[in-house]
Amino acid sequence: MIVAVRKFYLIWIWLLPLLVKADDVKISLSVSATRISMQDYLQVQYLIENTTRVSSFIPPKFKQFQIVEGPNQTTGYNMVNGNLKEYVSFSYLLRPGKAGKWVIPAATARVEGKNYTSNAVEVVVSKGAVAAPSEESMVAAEELILKPGEQAVNKIRNNLFVRLEVDRTSVMVGEPIVATYKLYTRLRSESRVTQRPSFNGFSVYDMANPDQMDATKEQFQGREYNVYLLRKVQLYPLQAGTFELESLEVTNDIRFIRASALDGGYAPSELLRELALGLNNSGAIVTESVALKNPPVSVVVKALPPAEDSSASAAVGHFTIRSFIDVPEVHKGDVVNLEVQVAGKGNFPMIPLPNINWPSGVDVFEANSTDQVNKFVAPLSGSKLFSIPFTVNREGPLDIPPVEFVYYDVDARKYVTAKSEPLLIQVLAARPSANKPTVLQEAKPANAWKYILTILALVLVGGGIYILLKRSGSPEKVVQPMQEPVVIKQEIERPKDPLEEIRTAFDRKDVRAFYRQLSLVIDQCMMNKYNVDGTGAWEDQLLAKGVEASMIMEIKQLKEDAELAMYTPFIQESKMVEDLARIERVVC
Repeated sequence: MIVAVRKFYLIWIWLLPLLVKADDVKISLSVSATRISMQDYLQVQYLIENTTRVSSFIPPKFKQFQIVEGPNQTTGYNMVNGNLKEYVSFSYLLRPGKAGKWVIPAATARVEGKNYTSNAVEVVVSKGAVAAPSEESMVAAEELILKPGEQAVNKIRNNLFVRLEVDRTSVMVGEPIVATYKLYTRLRSESRVTQRPSFNGFSVYDMANPDQMDATKEQFQGREYNVYLLRKVQLYPLQAGTFELESLEVTNDIRFIRASALDGGYAPSELLRELALGLNNSGAIVTESVALKNPPVSVVVKALPPAEDSSASAAVGHFTIRSFIDVPEVHKGDVVNLEVQVAGKGNFPMIPLPNINWPSGVDVFEANSTDQVNKFVAPLSGSKLFSIPFTVNREGPLDIPPVEFVYYDVDARKYVTAKSEPLLIQVLAARPSANKPTVLQEAKPANAWKYILTILALVLVGGGIYILLKRSGSPEKVVQPMQEPVVIKQEIERPKDPLEEIRTAFDRKDVRAFYRQLSLVIDQCMMNKYNVDGTGAWEDQLLAKGVEASMIMEIKQLKEDAELAMYTPFIQESKMVEDLARIERVVC
């Protein structure tokens, strides 16, 4: 029965995204600016999120604008909080035909038989320039101009780089390190992450979604930069030692204005507009590509001091504990749950089931746990709830002593024991109408023989009738030659190779299918072999089940590669070869 419930639960979890997908579809309109001049261009984008199944797109009529380009359709994927989100966009490049205050109308998209309508945006078009570049902005624009003899790589090095910031470089096992990767730029560039750090030896929790972060301005070494958040995580070291937080690699396409175009009579303001809008009507724009990495940062992780109490856990932080029973009355033979909640701040994934001194007459079953934590603050804040099913096989008072939880207090720098209140429960007589578990009973021998004798009698009667009919239709007795007995070979069904589809995709060099199937196989193996779901704090769960750290690192690297492949435009074939060899080592 438990297995059936688990299967139903897993099927429900898999179907849930399909059931709610249609409700998550949304369409939005965005424009490149809300105030432009008659000489400016306006970029308009209608973004349809959480689907690619757009059966029709009905654009509006841009009455006061001329369509220069479009509609240009783009389909892609974004990673949002670790989830893959699909999108379709339709974009236009417009030029105003008349000054005034105009509305960019809403558009309608039809998705799986349902219409979705976007918002509308008001745009002001003026006759003169909205904001002619000031002397100060033109000085800043000097970084965007590539002069004769000037090396683009040197200009990029001085104006575009990746930094890794950490809030501390020395911690104890279980204390968090907040690591922030940022891209600093004074240039016009299109950037994409092509290599992510693996964070070996740490439990990792993302604290921000870079896709939803706008650029900020920061001063660095006396210069102002546009700063983009690439990744922000809190890392919980699993063991002592010196670790290197690896580099994050970003590939950038940087656009410059040729200085010769300025001498050719082009207005600087017009060239800057072309640069901002991604145009190259004048032929004055040149693009350079470069991959950048931040320098790695070393951190020292110290071991926790030895604990005098053998029941001390690997939990580090500040915690409280309480316990309670989930039902008001307990009857003999009932299955009830003892709930134990640990709340506070710290490394929740490393919190084990606290020690419980059960009284006699109690049968205890396997516990379940759920985490409710806020991963956007460091250390993690929230609670962990353990639910322990048990039955009592005697009547009368049942005294459950305080549940103790020993953890390391980071501020006091010592081990602390938290205790819950004791519980006194009155166990009543067994319920007279209690449903007893159904037990499959073996058939009695007498009944079994009755079935066998009945079947034999039917076979004999049927055989006799067949022989009589055979003789009546064949007066002459024909002696049949003896034949070799026919041996029917029953083909043994071989278990399906879990890597078959991965290898097929590899042979076809289908990167998307390869990594999509690889991600599925990893999660299936973790569930089948270790009963661990591939989401949440799966590393800690594997560690608690005795899985070797090297194997956990192999699985982690595979999951990282599979996730990266979802939004990286290319993957080297050598990387696929490496991951195919790795999945063959860890497959169940």
